[in-house]
Amino acid sequence: MLDKGVSVLSFAFVVLAVGITLISWLMYNSYFGSSFQQQVFTESKIDTIRNEIEGMKNFIKQSLIFGSHQSLVQHAESAGLVNPQKAAWICGAPDVPTVEQTKSCLESYTKYFVNVYLENYTINLPVSLIKEGFENCSYNVTSGGVLSEKYDEGNFIVAVEGGKIYLSSKNELGTSELINSQDEITRNRFWYMFRIFKAWAEKNVLGNEICKCTMGCQGCGCVKRASELAYQDLVKRFDKNVICRVSDIQPCCQSETGCGEPKQCLFWDEEEIDPDKRCLLPCEKKCVKPEDFFGSNKSSAKSTSEEHKKFYEEPLYADEDGGEEICTCLIWPEWRLAGSFGYSCTDYKYYVPGPGGPKPLTFSVSGFASFRVPHPNCEVEVECTPGGGGCCTPCVCKEKPPETTTTSTTSPPVPTTTLPPPPTSTSTTQPSPPTSASTTSTTEPGA
Repeated sequence: MLDKGVSVLSFAFVVLAVGITLISWLMYNSYFGSSFQQQVFTESKIDTIRNEIEGMKNFIKQSLIFGSHQSLVQHAESAGLVNPQKAAWICGAPDVPTVEQTKSCLESYTKYFVNVYLENYTINLPVSLIKEGFENCSYNVTSGGVLSEKYDEGNFIVAVEGGKIYLSSKNELGTSELINSQDEITRNRFWYMFRIFKAWAEKNVLGNEICKCTMGCQGCGCVKRASELAYQDLVKRFDKNVICRVSDIQPCCQSETGCGEPKQCLFWDEEEIDPDKRCLLPCEKKCVKPEDFFGSNKSSAKSTSEEHKKFYEEPLYADEDGGEEICTCLIWPEWRLAGSFGYSCTDYKYYVPGPGGPKPLTFSVSGFASFRVPHPNCEVEVECTPGGGGCCTPCVCKEKPPETTTTSTTSPPVPTTTLPPPPTSTSTTQPSPPTSASTTSTTEPGA
């Protein structure tokens, strides 16, 4: 009987122990299990956010490469500097942008493109994303490296710095990170074409030949031949992967006669010509801000000038007594000639990525020359302005000289003088005209 009671008691104890164990297990899992589950979920969200940040970094790296190529294409088409007017590299004399000027403009546009890509980046997660654009962009390119052919195939580093992203969830879990990115730009021959065009412009076949045409009283046919000689000099500088072409701008060629004193080949600013018919091109080297360039009308603005000046004045002057006094002096008929051309070369060695798909890189440069040459063997007596104590102060043309054809059978011999060496720095104004040591410094009649 006693054994039976002990057996029942033991069974009850076992059942109680099992019940307590089961209840404890259920309570443990209910409390600690949910906590562990929350921890796992939190860590999973952190990993997701970290993965998203790494994904953004990869996106930015690709944007940097694509934006750099896009900027290089833009600058090649705009003669090294993004400017709606595409400033000429030959303005009678060489006027080439510096490597530093082009590099600075490239950095500005590359930063702009990368920031645009970053701004348009989105994610499909229940988290908040805040982005701050990059503050700086740098091209690891030097002038010495460009001229020594170091970057002919690309192989230079482009970097962006100062970008920032912030990701957070509803429970205030978040992370922020400062982002810097860099990559190597390869298979892009922008600096190769820049170097070749620079050497070509500094030799200035176009300006020298048009000067010779002006000295010889030649016309537009000679200007056309000068452009062809400049084109041939350009073509021979490139390798077989590059194809070039030359085109008239407008098209444009001007020739006329005027008044002057005997000097060497001078620059002609064409002030008396109808602005719509002038051969002058813009020479100022400047980089338009990307925000201004893409936010405005991209078409080239028509060049403007001061109101057309009256070239030939009235012939009669009154003396102190109210009568008409006529004075004369000697002047030399002046031959004037101008022409402007565009030179474009396309590199088919590499196809560069762009918004419309890969395409060969095209580099375009313009140039013009505008000269006037007074001829001392053609002196003519003309009326001049009366002056105090003397007659002529100064000489001015009173009658338009006879029409002169574009070619002359009695052209004076062409001197061997050529244009001066290229300027050492880029100028925002037209370079100084070539002069001679024997030139007499005088004021041009009618100036």
